[in-house]
Parts: sequence; structure tokens; C-alpha cells
Amino acid sequence: MSQPTRLGDLHAGRHGRWLRRATTLDAGATLISIDLNVRYLRPVTVPSGVLRAVGTVTKPGKRVAYASAEIRDARDKLVATATSSLFIIDSTLKSQAPTPLP
Repeated sequence: MSQPTRLGDLHAGRHGRWLRRATTLDAGATLISIDLNVRYLRPVTVPSGVLRAVGTVTKPGKRVAYASAEIRDARDKLVATATSSLFIIDSTLKSQAPTPLP
């Protein structure tokens, strides 16, 4: 886990970065984010343990795709969610099973 803030939690910018990456990882296409909407549901602290981000393409399109992602802590509690619209640079995008971030 990254260095916690003075309050003992993980900076929210990290969540957004992981969620953005989860919405575009292994999608089978070159994508550019049009927007990213992040919802922070609970604080992440050192006792939260290892975090896992999973992203899914929810609707592939010809020029724009839609994806969602979530982050869960070591106890499988939902920490943050996101939805994203993505501009498709090439046309090889397809629906996919959820892809966990390493």
C-alpha cells in the first residue's frame, strides 16, 4: 500500500488512478477516457490490507465504450466504485469478464 496521509488513510487520488486503469486494462483496444465518475464509499487505512481493483467493459460501442470498476479491501468490503466513458481509437473492443488489477 502507498504511504498513508497524516490522518492514516490512503489519498483518494490513488483510488481514482487505480479505477481509471481498471476501466481500460485489457479491453483489447486503444482507449482514451472521456470521463471518470468516482464514488468513495469508505476510508482506506493500513488495517484495510491489500486492495483489489476490478474493471469491466459494460457496453462496447463503435466509437464510445462504457466501463465500470470497483476497489475492495482485504475483507472484501467495497471501498470505491467508478463508471467511465471511453473513446475507442481502434475497433477491436469487446465485452469482457472482469479483469483484476495486479
